[in-house]
Amino acid sequence: MKCVNHPDKDAVAMCVSCGVGLCHDCRKVVRGASFCEECATTHQPMMVHPGRAGTGINFWAIVAWVLSVAGWPPGAEFLSVAGVLLAFIALGDMRLRGEQQQGRFYAYAAIACGGVVLLIKVGLLVYMMHYGLVTSPWLNPFKYFGPEGGG
Repeated sequence: MKCVNHPDKDAVAMCVSCGVGLCHDCRKVVRGASFCEECATTHQPMMVHPGRAGTGINFWAIVAWVLSVAGWPPGAEFLSVAGVLLAFIALGDMRLRGEQQQGRFYAYAAIACGGVVLLIKVGLLVYMMHYGLVTSPWLNPFKYFGPEGGG
């Protein structure tokens, strides 16, 4: 593709508004997008990123919080673990983007909720195993295999 203004030069970009080929000298960069001279000065340039960049709530932070809270019922601890991991990923995503996205509170709340769930469940499991309280045979493998067991 050749430049619309200089047919002897190769185009290095296309105008995002009208689609013509532009050489390095004719290309005008506005908000990170390439425009021809006419579109950059006379027309309202098409918005490459509509709205304000970086606004809104980070989706992954909300999902992390929901997973962490959903891990409270017995047997759903894996959801809390997934929520905590996803919360750290959401915080990293917000930091890498360098944008002022909302949702840090949800990510921190997911880490707190998931951490509390896991601490309670592990503490309860240690307590039950210490005092020999068993709700399921697979939680206490020594019930069937041990000095008094029949194995």
